[in-house]
Parts: sequence; C-alpha cells; structure tokens
Amino acid sequence: MVSAFKIFCKLAASVAVIITGPMVFGSAAYSAETTSPFVGIELIEVEGQFLVSQNNLNVRAKPRTSGARITKLKKGEIVSVIGKAKGGEWYAVRKDGKDLGFAYAPVLLRLLDGRLDEELKGTAKNGNVSCDYTIRFESQNEIEGELMRVADYWSQMECKRNGKKINFSVLMFLTELPYLPNKRGIYQIGVEVADVGVDYDRALSAIAMYNFDKQRVTFDSVSPSQIATKKKIALQSASSVSEALTAAIEMSLKGWNDKFWELMDSR
Repeated sequence: MVSAFKIFCKLAASVAVIITGPMVFGSAAYSAETTSPFVGIELIEVEGQFLVSQNNLNVRAKPRTSGARITKLKKGEIVSVIGKAKGGEWYAVRKDGKDLGFAYAPVLLRLLDGRLDEELKGTAKNGNVSCDYTIRFESQNEIEGELMRVADYWSQMECKRNGKKINFSVLMFLTELPYLPNKRGIYQIGVEVADVGVDYDRALSAIAMYNFDKQRVTFDSVSPSQIATKKKIALQSASSVSEALTAAIEMSLKGWNDKFWELMDSR
C-alpha cells in the first residue's frame, strides 16, 4: 500500500533516582554494572527508543560537555534511553545491551512504534452521524530522502446518517518521529478518505497531533476547508499509540461538516 503520509504530503514524569544498583522504570528492571558511567548519577525517568538526528554525536562519560568522549553515534542510529541526568539536557543511552554514556538530549528524537498487536474497533458519534470503525495496521516505512518513519493503517468506516448507511475506507498514517525538528514530542496523525476528493488532487483529509509528552491528541485541520466544521473540537487524552489513533478517528468525524457527508452520499 502506498504510504498515506506520502499521499498527504502531496496535497514527564519527574521521578529521580541515583543509580547504585538495580533501577526500576515502569515495569522493567535495569541493573547498572559497577563500571557503568551511570552509577552515582541522579536520573529523571525517561524511557524509550530514540533516533540520532545528526552525525558524529558525542557520547560522554559524564553528563556535561567536559566529560570524556567515549564514542560517537551516526545519524540514523537507534539507541535506548534509560533516563535523563537531573539538571541538564543529557540522556543516559544504551546500545546492543551495553551502557554507552551520556548524549545531548536535543539531538535524540523519540521513536514511536506504530505497530498494532490487533485491530482497533470502536464507535464514534457526532450529532446525527454514528460510525463503527476498524483500524488495521499495514506497514512501517521510511520516507526516502527524509529523516522520517511512518506507520500506515487502513480503516473501514460503517456509518449511519439520518438512518441512511454510508460506508467508506480511510488511509491513516502516524509519524513515528516528531513531524517537525522544532516540535519534539509531537507526532502527526493523518486520516484520508480513500479514492474520494473534491477534485483530482485534493483528497478529503483530516490531521491531528499526538503530544506524547503531555499524553494528549489535539485536532489540527481538515482539507479542503469547505468540508471543515467551524466548531471547536476538544482535545482527548491518549496514553498510547492505540488511543491516539482512535482519538484521531473520532476527531475527524467531528471535524467534517454536512458538506463532507453530502459528498460521501453522492458517490
């Protein structure tokens, strides 16, 4: 399936610990070796996979620029972050099961895993419209020529409007990296109606933003503007990718106006 992201582009917690032995973040226990550069360093809880966004990123023995350089990381490499040094912008990073040292946090981008273990099913309602939906994971892709990874989905919408059935499919995407370099922690979710548009190159679509750090989804926009509601759409909480995707579907339903449904009904 062609990436929905490509199609659309056309148109913390503050729990601090000092590592002296076993460390528990969430449900996973981590035990630093006595020779680890993390021993004796107070860390704030930050966990996950992160991608290096620039070449020759220094990894240091201490969380400061004067710390001895241990190694360098290349652009595009993926490391595990197990904490952030308190009082600074340095992540404690691991790779291949080994403690590496400290890397400058602004250069590391959190990498989401957009895969779904099973299909997501639910019902979304807005006024006189009610839709049963199913979201199915399709694939993960790297965007050629860009530092971007995207998860693609297919969603079937079975809707009723004023008692009349209107069924259609949508393509969805989630950027697994922040969608803009200066928007760290914010990921874009796109919802695009398959094979339907107001003209040749303008598909019916909606965009939402998943703020991972604040665990919420906000509605961004609808395209083209003539199918967009003028009503304000409330943000929704989302503590996982699954919840973010379902929120995006529900927000899209609220973002489309009567003109959208007239277009769908006239296919």
